Amino acid sequence: MKTLTRFLVRKAIPNWDRTSDLKVRAQYGQFEGGVSIVVNTVLFAIKLAVGLLIGSVSLIADSIHTISDSLTSVVIIIGMHAAARPSDRHHPYGHARLEAVAALVVAVLLFVGGIELLIHGVKRLYAPGVSAVPAWAVAVAASTVLVKELMARFAYELGAMIDSQALRADGMHHRSDAFSTVLVVLALVASQLGYTMVDGIAGILVAFFILWSAWEVARDSVTPLLGAAPSEALLVDVQAAARVSPEILGIHDIVIHTYGDERFVSLHLEVPSSMSGMEMHDMAEEAEAAVVAKVGGHCTVHMDPLNRDHPHYQDVAEALAGFVLEEPHVEAFHDLRMMGHERHSKAVFDVVLSPDCDEQQRQDAVEHLRRRFRERFPKMLVAVNAEPRYAYTVREEGLLG
Repeated sequence: MKTLTRFLVRKAIPNWDRTSDLKVRAQYGQFEGGVSIVVNTVLFAIKLAVGLLIGSVSLIADSIHTISDSLTSVVIIIGMHAAARPSDRHHPYGHARLEAVAALVVAVLLFVGGIELLIHGVKRLYAPGVSAVPAWAVAVAASTVLVKELMARFAYELGAMIDSQALRADGMHHRSDAFSTVLVVLALVASQLGYTMVDGIAGILVAFFILWSAWEVARDSVTPLLGAAPSEALLVDVQAAARVSPEILGIHDIVIHTYGDERFVSLHLEVPSSMSGMEMHDMAEEAEAAVVAKVGGHCTVHMDPLNRDHPHYQDVAEALAGFVLEEPHVEAFHDLRMMGHERHSKAVFDVVLSPDCDEQQRQDAVEHLRRRFRERFPKMLVAVNAEPRYAYTVREEGLLG
């Protein structure tokens, strides 16, 4: 199926390999949606006609599920076309997240249809109406399973080619239809054997399949809208790309925003305070270019000069390392800056807190570090900054933040 899908894509979509181009992505959506609408409309007509002829509520329910695939495909086409619109004055980051909105609309439509079919299935339990089902009706229903599975693979493969949650959602809808049709076929066979209540039971199971599909599509579409956490692999790639010089002492506060296929990255580089402003600026630009070359999108680098030659720096750093081990919710510290003279010094540093701790635990952990620091250095001022949840620090042994 993958080979056939790629062949069709090359024939139907100009510049098919430019999958980061929003207009090309919209063409993928139009292609998948158009094929889906045609196939589903034909299958809907077949299932509905057969269901009405033999009086099967499960087959009629399945036909409604099938035509809902056409409706969701229309949503996909509209959503991906809207997502391809360029940025403007009111939407400077573009409209790419409308693709996730389209997937969420698909989920809502699935949910409404599932509830409606659940009601009809329960009613049929109390009023079974299918007693004799011709073999040809079973054969027709069974043949549609293969068609829907092929459509599901078609949508999944297109979704994988452009990394589109909307197309994968449409594929999930196709697959749920295939599963529900399998249940319908079993119900029709059972009806031939005299088990007429199975038709209503199958209708209820079909409804639950639809509701489960709605939940999965909604969950996967809401995540990017709310701002999903970046993967550890992406964070590691960003840090590795940003380390453009041996003079870099540390990298922290990696923040990544995504808007559809567009990515915005910011991070902090720790460097010796002995570097000139021009040297820091040049290094920042070099790191920005390296990150963009590695992961794409846009990158902004903030430089943090550290004065490790301060007379108290080593003592403070060693003490902080011990304090971190005492506090279970603190995973590391970084960006230690020493200010002032030997008699009137101030230490400023950031701490990485466990992502699982709540706000009260975060506050308690920071206060614990302040208290331990004042006990160890009573004449020194201290400022402790907790790294926000959306900022990440990566160490050799794993992800922090």
